[in-house]
Amino acid sequence: MLKEHYYFPKLLQSVTDYVRSCHDCQSRKVTQVKTKAGIVAFKTPEAPFQVWQMDLYGPVPVSAKGNSYIFTAVDAFTKFLVAEPIPNKDALTVAEVLFKLVSQYGVCDTLISDRGSEATARAIKEVCRLLEINQQYTPSFTHHCLGLCERTHRTFAERMTPYIQQGKHWEDMVPSILFSLNSTAMTV
Repeated sequence: MLKEHYYFPKLLQSVTDYVRSCHDCQSRKVTQVKTKAGIVAFKTPEAPFQVWQMDLYGPVPVSAKGNSYIFTAVDAFTKFLVAEPIPNKDALTVAEVLFKLVSQYGVCDTLISDRGSEATARAIKEVCRLLEINQQYTPSFTHHCLGLCERTHRTFAERMTPYIQQGKHWEDMVPSILFSLNSTAMTV
């Protein structure tokens, strides 16, 4: 039978300290602690332009007109895509494009975005408050919850990369890419 020795707590502490300081030990450690937020299910819209997902794509190389990001918004009901090149991801710039979106397609019920500084900024919150838009956020580090926009970004990257690599004006291609995506038949 093992008797507890007075050195045992010190030994236990030194082993614990050693394991915590060992990079290899920590990288192989399996933990039961949940570090990611759970998946969030957003309400399914019942009509077009009721729920939009918005996000920013970029940065991409600065265009001739000074743009280096693309504001993307996808209607959750129809999967209709809106994309607008913008110069930066400043909250006021994003708020202007959001207001333009609402001006063209009507006031939505819900706007879903990630927790980026531009989406959580006071300017966006104020636009949503004034227009009575319910603003919802995806949990941190769960990009798949904003899947409509994220998949769109992947397609944008695939289609724009050849133009960017050849040094052509990528922002001139955005309307063509939008047309191709919005006129493609979706399979369910």
